[in-house]
Amino acid sequence: MRKITFVLVCLLSSAVYDNVLAQRTSHVNFDTITMARLTAGEPLRDLAVKVVVPIDTLLWGGEDGASLFKFNGKYFGQPGEFRLATQGTLIHQITFSVQSRDSNDAARLFENLDALLEKKYGHPNEGYTNVFRMIRWKGKRQVLALQTKEGTNYVSVILTELEQRKSTRE
Repeated sequence: MRKITFVLVCLLSSAVYDNVLAQRTSHVNFDTITMARLTAGEPLRDLAVKVVVPIDTLLWGGEDGASLFKFNGKYFGQPGEFRLATQGTLIHQITFSVQSRDSNDAARLFENLDALLEKKYGHPNEGYTNVFRMIRWKGKRQVLALQTKEGTNYVSVILTELEQRKSTRE
């Protein structure tokens, strides 16, 4: 009886462990995803080659080399605005924002984007829904977040580099 119980406990813990492992490994190629043909951690010089629409500079340089750029585009067929945050000569964060007609439209858009992102990248690692609604997919080097706030008409998808690589400026 002891032997059977021990084997059963080992099998159950193995199944739970494998389930957790499967969730983590569902994002194997997650660190290679792109938004607007760009990825977090990519050199800024690629911006001129990959983005073919007019780019506006919101903030240029500064003591630490932080800059902000914006351009219009589509993400999963939804028109909106991309904003890039750079640190030195590398893209640190890519944000796609959509302004919908009202808060109900924003809630529907959030649900649609959630379904599309889950279909493409698998089950998210984190989900929080209250006044703020945020869903995150985590890789080793990048995090993708979908977020909105109840009562607003904005929905954002944010791709951020976790591990800051050395800038070629340093």
